Amino acid sequence: MALWIEKQSHRLDESTRLICSYHRLSTRFELQLQQDESACICQAQEVQLEIEKMQPIQWYKRHLFYLPRHIKLSHADRQYQLRILPFPFFWRARLRCAETGNIVIEECLVGRKRRSVMRMIYSSIINLLRIMLQVIT
Repeated sequence: MALWIEKQSHRLDESTRLICSYHRLSTRFELQLQQDESACICQAQEVQLEIEKMQPIQWYKRHLFYLPRHIKLSHADRQYQLRILPFPFFWRARLRCAETGNIVIEECLVGRKRRSVMRMIYSSIINLLRIMLQVIT
């Protein structure tokens, strides 16, 4: 099943990683948040304790069914807007901070978008060749 899942991770802020995944057959899109490792110092015992890397927390999970989505999410007292265009020949998933309007992540799944653009170019070239062949004959 992992063959059909595309994953990519991004930095959401200085201590949080955003893991994006997309299952091509079921069109399931997931966002998970994972806190980075950090160290805490216990002053009373003068011993350094390390917090283990936390398991990813499910932030968003939904089947897209090739329909565009505009989702509002929040994390660490900040509001975010996720916009997804999951069309088969054109893919776009962008995360924007709702308060400032700045784009936090330009493209959540870069490989998915690249493949969509390549498919669109390939299909355009094939259709252009078909039209040229019909004109010639």
